[in-house]
Amino acid sequence: MNPDSARLRGSHGSTWLYPIVLILVFATLAALVPSAILREGLLAVFLGVIGLAAATNLVFARVPLATLDRSFGDLVAVALVAVFLSVVYWFRAAIGVSGWDSIGFGIIISLGWWLPAVAFAVLYRHPGEHWLAQGRGRFLARVAVAALASLAGLPIQGVLQEQRALQAERAGLPQAVEELASRTLPDGASMHFEHDGSVLSLFVAWPEHGSGGNHRELAPLRALAGDAGRMQPGGADRLVERVNVDRVYLEVHRDDQILASMDWPQAGAERGAQALKIDYDAAGLSPLPDQMDLDGLLHSLPPHIRTGELCGRTLGDRIWIGRCVESPSPVTAAEVRSTERDWNGANILIRELGRVFPAISEFRLELAGHELDVPQAAVTAWFDARERLPVPDGTVRLWVSDDLDRHPPEPEPVAAPVEILWRDGQWGPRRNRVALWPWQVGELSAAGLRIYLLELSPEGSVRLFLEPVDAGSVALAPVTLMPGDAIDWEGIHLRHLGW
Repeated sequence: MNPDSARLRGSHGSTWLYPIVLILVFATLAALVPSAILREGLLAVFLGVIGLAAATNLVFARVPLATLDRSFGDLVAVALVAVFLSVVYWFRAAIGVSGWDSIGFGIIISLGWWLPAVAFAVLYRHPGEHWLAQGRGRFLARVAVAALASLAGLPIQGVLQEQRALQAERAGLPQAVEELASRTLPDGASMHFEHDGSVLSLFVAWPEHGSGGNHRELAPLRALAGDAGRMQPGGADRLVERVNVDRVYLEVHRDDQILASMDWPQAGAERGAQALKIDYDAAGLSPLPDQMDLDGLLHSLPPHIRTGELCGRTLGDRIWIGRCVESPSPVTAAEVRSTERDWNGANILIRELGRVFPAISEFRLELAGHELDVPQAAVTAWFDARERLPVPDGTVRLWVSDDLDRHPPEPEPVAAPVEILWRDGQWGPRRNRVALWPWQVGELSAAGLRIYLLELSPEGSVRLFLEPVDAGSVALAPVTLMPGDAIDWEGIHLRHLGW
């Protein structure tokens, strides 16, 4: 065997080692490195490599001694690897990007789509080609081909992204239905689904009618269809947002009888519960609450709100809510706190009855000397009956300070009839500005003060109950302030600034 020919074959084999290893390194980076590193750290490395290589090759590059017939083959190799990197790198970099992060990732792609492919191009060498011997022309040609080829690969990775999203949505459909069932179905109920193209059908087997009243069965039915606020998980209506379907059909049955159905989305309806059709006769239920429903809801009020003094009665399609035994105007601290809790309890009761029983026409509320008629259409998820009490136009301003040399801040528009400010009222780490309606309570944590607004007269006088946040201090009995009046109490100064 000729030693020179063996040495020549070994030399040719070693010259191919660099481009092969380079391709394998970039392929490994694109395919195996965690997506978070692909989106951030690795791009900075690529940018540094490109800058260094560009400076080296454009400033110090030598013109090749001989023209070798290799340019076209090198450009083809660079283009193929560039397309591969553009597709695989950015496809994997997008994994885990959602919500607001997608905006930042879109900016990264729009600015740096060329980085992985160009980083490969500036490091690429033909077998046997020395680092500075390729010449500026070949260097720039490889960079240009890499950038253009990587741009051509972006649509391919976009298609792959859409397919992955579709598969994830389809794969997540059973889990989404399972979560909906566990969140909304009562004991003894079961759910299965059928997915046909863009339509999702949900079939719910409902348990036998119990003895818990109308509310106990209607509430989970409406929750199943969907009546939650936008920031809450919601019901079947939200599945059109969570999975890849255009319509959701819901059917609730007991044995062979259909109790309720819903076809969503539906024109004019904002929530699935508004599109829910209930066969009350088949379900053995009433579209209006009975006394058992009212008593059960009153008993289920949160302990920190329930006083035991609030009652409710049915008057046909109207509901009366008030104190079981009406008491005179609250005077003592205990009476004020109890009455304020009853206002909160009445609000919860009205909201829940309005949510579950849309057939109710009106609520009649009699509390603390006030009488309100609230139509069903006025009841929302954040309904507060106190904001429907008659009040004069404008806003009364009260100023609380511990420094009499200070001046009250300039007035700002407020939606409530009474505004109370601590010092300058500017934002701070603790609350120093509250806006109140009669029988609402606000806490100025910066002043260590809790304020109950009991009354507001047409002349602008206010009746207040002041209570320190510190439970160890003594509350002040209700006081009445006319415009211009002021009191000093517990080291603070409270002044009525007028309108």
